[in-house]
Amino acid sequence: MNLNNFEEYIDEIILDRGYDYFEEERIIGVIEESEHEYLLTIAEAENYRVFVKLNKQGEIIESDCDCPYDFGPICKHQVAAFYQLSDTNIVEDGQRQKSMVDGQVQQSSLSGTLDRLTREV
Repeated sequence: MNLNNFEEYIDEIILDRGYDYFEEERIIGVIEESEHEYLLTIAEAENYRVFVKLNKQGEIIESDCDCPYDFGPICKHQVAAFYQLSDTNIVEDGQRQKSMVDGQVQQSSLSGTLDRLTREV
């Protein structure tokens, strides 16, 4: 399963619920624990944490959530996390690129950082 096609592998109801969480901006934090390993915090009545490990091509190698859902292999929180990681172009041509989530500045590629700076002569 890849960040580019995960929707093909997940139950439609769970997919819809996860997409709603993503659209409602319930992801309140994204931390890169190590290269291609992310910990995302999802706001709900109780905050849940989703761990996602990717390879360089965006394949989801491992994913886990600390919520009590046990009716399938993937919960709505994981789906929201997948949408977030996909939306922020975490994996793009082999380069890591991050964005800002809820005021937490994430690392970006050097070229992306330089592109955002203004030129001073």
